[in-house]
Amino acid sequence: MNESRYEPNARTQTRSNEHGEQELNNTARTRIVCGSAIATLEFVYTSNLTINSIKSATLEFSVKSIPSVVQTEILGRLKHNRESEVEMIAVEEALAIVLDASKRLPPVTVGLQDALGKVLAEDIRAPDPLPPYPASIKDGYAVIAADGPGEYPVITESRAGNDGLGVTVTPGTVAYVTTGGPIPDGADAVVQVEDTELVESASSEPKRGCDIRKDDVVLKVEELLRAAEIGLLATVGVLTVKVYSTPTIAVLSTGDELVESTCKSLNRGQIRDSNRAMIVAAATHHKCKIVDLGIARDDEDEIREVLDKAFTADIDILLTSGGVSMGDRDFVKPYLQNRGRVYFDKVTMRPGKPLTFAEIIYKSGEKVKKVLAFGLPGNPVSCLVCFNLFVIPSIRNLSGWTKPHLPRVHAYLKHSIKTVPALKEFHRAIIKWEDDAGLGFPGFVAESTGHQLSSRLLSMKSANALLELQHSGRELPSGTPVSVILISDIIGIAPVDDLTSSKVDIVTQSTMLMKVSADSPAFSTYKVAILTVSDTIASGAGPDRRSGGDTGFSPRDVTPEATKAVIEKETPGLQHVMMHESLKVTQFAMLSRAAAGIRGSTLIINMPGNPNAVGECLEALLPALKHALKQIKGDKREKHPRHVPHAQADPKDEWERFYQAAHNDAKEPPSSLHTCDCK
Repeated sequence: MNESRYEPNARTQTRSNEHGEQELNNTARTRIVCGSAIATLEFVYTSNLTINSIKSATLEFSVKSIPSVVQTEILGRLKHNRESEVEMIAVEEALAIVLDASKRLPPVTVGLQDALGKVLAEDIRAPDPLPPYPASIKDGYAVIAADGPGEYPVITESRAGNDGLGVTVTPGTVAYVTTGGPIPDGADAVVQVEDTELVESASSEPKRGCDIRKDDVVLKVEELLRAAEIGLLATVGVLTVKVYSTPTIAVLSTGDELVESTCKSLNRGQIRDSNRAMIVAAATHHKCKIVDLGIARDDEDEIREVLDKAFTADIDILLTSGGVSMGDRDFVKPYLQNRGRVYFDKVTMRPGKPLTFAEIIYKSGEKVKKVLAFGLPGNPVSCLVCFNLFVIPSIRNLSGWTKPHLPRVHAYLKHSIKTVPALKEFHRAIIKWEDDAGLGFPGFVAESTGHQLSSRLLSMKSANALLELQHSGRELPSGTPVSVILISDIIGIAPVDDLTSSKVDIVTQSTMLMKVSADSPAFSTYKVAILTVSDTIASGAGPDRRSGGDTGFSPRDVTPEATKAVIEKETPGLQHVMMHESLKVTQFAMLSRAAAGIRGSTLIINMPGNPNAVGECLEALLPALKHALKQIKGDKREKHPRHVPHAQADPKDEWERFYQAAHNDAKEPPSSLHTCDCK
């Protein structure tokens, strides 16, 4: 076959069709040199932006001498180039699309043994009071309070059960009662066995239904049923409850290279299917019913047949792995485009960029069913990361959760990490709670799981978090705070046998000790006092969730004036940093009049009243606080990172150098004056 050369030239025009959908009219003209023949090829096709698929295509050659095999190659190349130019969408936008399409499933009624992990679809009311009789909350003696101290005969025993029935405590008598036992009629107080003092007065007598009254709402609709909630249902005698359904999920792996995980010996080019086992386990963990579709070869007809059968199984979610990239044998994405609406097929993330999400509507008899289809990438790590970030929130939304997103925390990097350009990276890591997070106080510490190749499943081993790293392409040094998405339990949070041995000691209700560094020779412990300013909290009318407040424009906001009256030195730099950080979140931060300063060896800082704002400001201040506190204490050993000792400094007078530079006729100052990276 003669060698051919392509010289493409293309134009694209956007228009709206008769349905109001955005379409692209694409015309690609290519000058082709094939042997002695020169031809012009024109490839015209329309792509519907709403469903992200090619609507129609025509191909014309001005010279017929171009071999048909070359025509086919050119058509494939032009279509591939057009599809590869589809704009990727951001992770946040992709997740919003998934959640919007994941509508809550209808409720079903289940028994208690099947209710764990489900979301209530109805309020639960108590059919009777709890306890149904006046019960003792301690071991002791039921008495008549008006009798006062003295010696009295014990006329009966009332233990948990039916004891004490028909017996009445009269003046001058008492009855022995155990915890949970009925208090005999006539008694209005209980004295502890080990205590001769009256600990329950007549006004605080345990009444019938003191825990739960009849018709009380004990559980509300949309509450998640965990072990405690199951116990509460049993307490009130509710044996069946209405909950939102969890989805039925079909799972398929695709690829000629895949064999079952039970295969003992691998032939050349074969690998065991890990994705299916991994996804089935993850979906089962979230209480989903599974339809295992097995493995399909990279054959268009086989994939179509397997997936068509899956829809007869009354599924809610279809999960496939592989077949969604740009290869000539990736048939899953074309199948989804033909069967339904593809919302997106590329996301600006790493790993997991070729994620495809589609919605398929099909009719089964008289029933119309919607299936959410996720074309997960074939690489195991990409597959599982996409499952965590997109499929789990979708499962939760379908199952009735009101907050389907995975929890987020902030953690400090244990080691430096180089970020990637262009794509947001979800770096696999292990998050631990440590008493010293590296800055002298407790916090979460993030440690990378190592090499982050999308095919290296070992990078997911033991990982309980994904570090959300922005696409800056720069290196993040150790100690940098990063956003963390939790995908499993946090390591390092365990009961403390002896609270007094903890590195963070509670001094009073509003004062604690902060360890600045383990190896500091002096002043290694600093006391931190927290004062909340609020009439509501001071009166007991609300919970204390603040640490500061009253720094705004209200006539009662006098905290800054009170602070300025006691400080001896102002610290405007701290105020500037807090203001700068808060303005990133809200423009109303400019209304803050917070003060900061030094009195003696104490640093005083006015924090905002909003707890979230306090966290933001503290995060901005903490890197410099240790340095500031040491300086206040008189320790001058903390130096600027670029500090040069006097013995090593240039002997030339700095004033003289800058004076000469100011009077230098040259356009550029002497190179010796450049002491930073800004030249």
